[in-house]
Order: sequence, then C-alpha cells, then structure tokens
Amino acid sequence: MRTSGIFPALLVLISLLSLVTLVQATGFSDDVVPDASLYQPDTVIVRFVVQAEDGPALCSVSENAHSALGADVADDLSDLVPGMQVVELPEDVSVEEAVDYYNRLSNVEYAEPNYYVHALKEPDDPYFEKLWGMKNTGQVLQDGQSFDGMLIYYNGQAGTPGADMKVPEAWNITTGSSNVTIAVIDSGVMYTHTDLAANIWKNPGEISDNGIDDDENGYVDDVYGWDFVDDDWDPMDFNGHGTHCAGTIAGVGNNSAGVAGVMWKAEIMPVRALDTQGYGTVYHSIAAIKYATMMGADIISCSFGGAEGSQAYRDAIRASSALVVCAAGNDGTDNDALPMYPANYNSPNILSVAALDNQDKFAIFSNYGAISVHVAAPGVGILSTVPQWPAAYEDEITESSVNDWKTCSYLESANWSGGYMSGTDRYAMGVSGVNVSLTYFNASFCDLEDAELEFVTAYTLKEGTDKLQILVSSRDFSTYALYNDMIESDDCYIADVVTGSSHRAVVSRTVGLDRYATMLDGAPLYIGYLYYSRSPDSFAWLDRFAITRYTEPDEGYAYYSGTSMATPMVSGVAGLIKSVNQSLTAEETKQILIDSVDVLPSLEGKVSSGGRVNATRAVLMARSTLNSSTFDLNENGIDVDIGDVAYVYRLARDTESEPDLRADYVEPYGVVDLADAQYISDRYVVGVMLD
Repeated sequence: MRTSGIFPALLVLISLLSLVTLVQATGFSDDVVPDASLYQPDTVIVRFVVQAEDGPALCSVSENAHSALGADVADDLSDLVPGMQVVELPEDVSVEEAVDYYNRLSNVEYAEPNYYVHALKEPDDPYFEKLWGMKNTGQVLQDGQSFDGMLIYYNGQAGTPGADMKVPEAWNITTGSSNVTIAVIDSGVMYTHTDLAANIWKNPGEISDNGIDDDENGYVDDVYGWDFVDDDWDPMDFNGHGTHCAGTIAGVGNNSAGVAGVMWKAEIMPVRALDTQGYGTVYHSIAAIKYATMMGADIISCSFGGAEGSQAYRDAIRASSALVVCAAGNDGTDNDALPMYPANYNSPNILSVAALDNQDKFAIFSNYGAISVHVAAPGVGILSTVPQWPAAYEDEITESSVNDWKTCSYLESANWSGGYMSGTDRYAMGVSGVNVSLTYFNASFCDLEDAELEFVTAYTLKEGTDKLQILVSSRDFSTYALYNDMIESDDCYIADVVTGSSHRAVVSRTVGLDRYATMLDGAPLYIGYLYYSRSPDSFAWLDRFAITRYTEPDEGYAYYSGTSMATPMVSGVAGLIKSVNQSLTAEETKQILIDSVDVLPSLEGKVSSGGRVNATRAVLMARSTLNSSTFDLNENGIDVDIGDVAYVYRLARDTESEPDLRADYVEPYGVVDLADAQYISDRYVVGVMLD
C-alpha cells in the first residue's frame, strides 16, 4: 500500500484490539446520530498517470488494470480531469482491497473510495434562519428587532457568513440527549413555553402539588426545580432572562415552532435565584448550586455576576461535580484586573465566556481576560424564548401626555412644582441645569400590585458626582426612593445618544412598585426623577416611560445581547459533548471546549484559548474515545496510508501514540487529504474511531 511519503512516521501505541474495546465501552447516548458508511461500497475513483503522446492509450492501460480485478469503468471523467475514472467493483472485491490494489500500480496516481456527501442536518423551526450564532449566512442585525439597547449600536450590521459555532455540522452527529441535565440558575424558566416544555426536567421522585416531600430531599413539591427567591416549588420566570437562556440551550428542535436550541433534546432544570428585577444574593446562588448538584445536573449555566467575591460561593462551586459555565460580564473591562464573579472564581470546573458579534468581532460590551476568560461565543442579537406579559393596565408617555410632566429646580423632594416642559421627537423629555427634577403630576395609580415602572434614560456624564434618583410620593408627600444611580464614566454625550452614534449612556430600567401598594394605601402616586449635577450644562433625557401591570405571561420570542446570551450557547455545546460521551468529567468537558475552538485574530489577548467555540470539533473530540497524542505537524509530520480513515483534531492533552494510524482531517466535518492539514494549523491531536 502506497503512503503519502512526505511526512516522517507518527508514533501511536494502540492495538486494534484495544481500539475495539475502547469504542465498545463508550456508552454513547441513544440520541446520538449513528455513523453512516463513509463511502459507497461498490465503486472507487481512480486517476491514472497520463502518458506522453507516444505512450500507450489510457483505455488500454485502464482496461488491463480493471480486467485483472474484474472491475468495469462506470464513468470516464478524463474530459474534466485527465486520467480520472469511476470504477465499478465486482461483488467479491471490497473497497479497501480495490484501493490497495490500484495504489500499488505504477501507472496509477491515486485511488480512493467514493465518499458520501450529505446535506447538513437542520431543523424545521421557522426562526432557525434568524439564529446566526448557530449558522451565520450574513443575517443583518436591526434595532427594531427588540428593546435590546445594544442593538442600537449594531443596527444594520450584516453578518459574516461562517462566523458561527458550526452547530448544524454537529447535529449530524448528535442533536442532544434526554440523559443530559442542564440547570439554568437565573430568574426562573417559563417551563410551560411550547418551545421548552418537552425539554423541562421533572423530578422523578416527587408527586406534584401534594404538599409532601416525597423524595425527602428537603424541598416540597419540587417537580420542576425550585425557587430560592420566594422559597417555594414554582421556578416560573417573571423577568425573561432565564427563559431566554434556556431556549438557547435547548429550545425544542424540529418541532415546526419558534427557535431551535443548540440541543434539540435535553433536560433543562429551572432553578430561580434572581428576582423579577434580575437581582439575587450569594446565599440564593449557593443554595441553587447545592440543589442543582444534588439533583444530578451535568452542567450549570450561570448568566449573571457581580464584582464582589465570596469564598463561600467559590467553595460551593468547587464542591459541585457539574461544569459551571459563567458569563464574563458586560462592562467592557478586563477581568484579570477587575474580577467578575462567579466567572473569576479559581475553580477547575468553571468555564468563563465572552461575547462575539455577527462578524466574529469582540462585542463592544463584553468583558475579557487573557487569563481568566476562557472562550468566546455569539452574544449579540440572539433570538430565543421569552415570556411575554399582556398589559392589563398601562400609562405611557404619548404626544398628548408629555405636558403632564413639570420641571423645576430641586429644592426638596416633597416640593415638586415648576413650569411645564415640552416633548421632543419620540415623546422624549429633557431637562438641563443643576439639581433639577422631572415630575409626573397626573399619576393616580391606586392599584400597584404587580405593577412596574419602565423607562429609558440617558444623561450627560460626570464621574462620581452626578446622580439620577427616582422617587415616588403620595398626596401627603411621604417620599420613598426607588432608585439611585451614580454615573461612572464621562466619555459619552447626550447628542451621541440621540443620533445613535453612542450607546453607553442609554440605560433601560424596570422598577417594581408592588411594595408601594401597601405604603400608599390607595392614595395617588406621584413620580419624580431627580437629576443631581455640579454642571450647569448637564442634561437628562427620558423616553419609553410606562407604568404597567401585566396578566399571566404568554409565550414569545425576543432578541437579547450580552455575555448572558453567549453563556447558554456554550452550555448547549457542553450538553452536546455529554450527549456523545457521558463518562467525561466536568474538567474534561471544559478542556474539550477550550481545545476545540476556532482561533480568531479578534480574540488574541481577550480569552485564554484565543478562540470561538466550535460545536462540531468539540463533539468529534468528545466522541473520540482513545487516548490522543499531541504532536507538532510541521516538525513531526504524519505518515498515513492513503484511503485509511481516522480523525485529526486540534490540540488536546498529551498521551501515548503508535504507528500505522488510520487518519484524515476533519474541518469542520468531512474528509480531507491529510497532506493538506499542515497548512491549516501547527498543532493537532489524533483520535481514532471505527467506521
């Protein structure tokens, strides 16, 4: 059998017997797509050496070669490639034997199997074409897609085809498994959503709504998870953030509805640790980690964080057997210098995730860290599942109502009086000056239960001195502070916000009003925005103001941006990895995610791996069950038998190796002549699977 000849020998120390044993011991999930035959069983492709004009004709050379084997020419492709023929084999000759035979002939340039090619597996979900993070065809991001403030900056940006996680290619191997459990620690999950319900984890040891702790785990009626905010059995999402993350991980795929998750099939465990405003405590998070681990979560997805570290929280994560995938943060800062937790905890089972846009550029808001942030994934304009609440009551700024607002120089919070102010485009209101207020006088909200104040604001910035404060007051001028925000930077101006050339000063806020229903006892509610500044040129701007009370949520879809959206992308890929190899530990799964990335120039110095998660490479690496050998392709080379098959991956971990490896290169899914691999990357790992 002829070899490539251009590479020195690669050492591999694995016998065929051990190869078979290891493959049989894999324990692949029933949900894994089985291997199809790699090539047609009765044909091969042969290219003969083209002779000089005075040499023997191709037909006589090929006929002699074919007749000795009992083969026939099925198609002569010499008009396209001189000397190329498709050869039909007799029943008693295998493809392997034929390739071996032809490659031994001196007048044959090469012979190879007639490999199958196939369409990539894609779901029938109608919104799949919008999921650029999984398959980027150049989709355009549009501000009008949602109230996601980041899309103001990215409005109209066309994607770069191929700048994605290569998810459809991975789906040819596995679409997930109901044997993989992923806990979403967040604001809860809308477990009744059509695109999630079939993939929601159910506690097999608990009977619903009987008031008994049937499985004696300390949580009564925890059929769908647990709510650590309200300390009850119902982890329903009243924010939307957790449901969005869950849909990205495992929105039900191929169900002709909505979106598809990275995993079409999985067990999503809802664990509520954040309230309706997206806030929680370290205790809530520790309790959530404990519950998810106790109930068997393989992966824990954490799309939240804070700047204050906790040794107790770190220790809880270290004690978990699950892979904990964490958002790096959305401050645009260096986590190596300014840590974000839990992403920055020193724990071997934590994987920290940054965000990319649809052009493979580092997202402008994403935190980074050449040491502490591990990988990046799509995180801008991500469409996923959300709960949507129809408004039972709403009072919103309109063109006719802006004059219900008044402005005055600030004297004291209870003394709200002054002249009328006028509206601007989009019904926005602005006020300038030192220590001024914007006050809504025509607000008589007597029923505040489940109501929320929503608004968008922007203001000129002066670090450490300016403040925006929101107050509510009753008729007797009893005043309560709703919100205080110290301005932290001074690099944006209101003009930039209005024209859309800057995004950093725009803040979307939602403030719950429930507790004021009791405080005000049915009295009319007045709302004031107090803007403190030392500069007479300061300016505050408000828009999209509404007080809303919602009914029970309906199911919907929305675009969100953030490392919170990149994190469930990676959690989903981790789930695919576990789908094909459930024996992997959290640390091994983490290492595969790091080792299988697509290295990008935009990520140099931003994440430790230097790359974007590649779902196909990760799944293939996980599915390779043999110990792998690290080698330098350019220095050591590879000696392989042409026509033999194995898989060559990116760098993983060092182990033993031996000669006569069956090899080809997978990038990202398919068969390539190994001789071409030296031009793609300097370092690879070889792993072997039986055909």
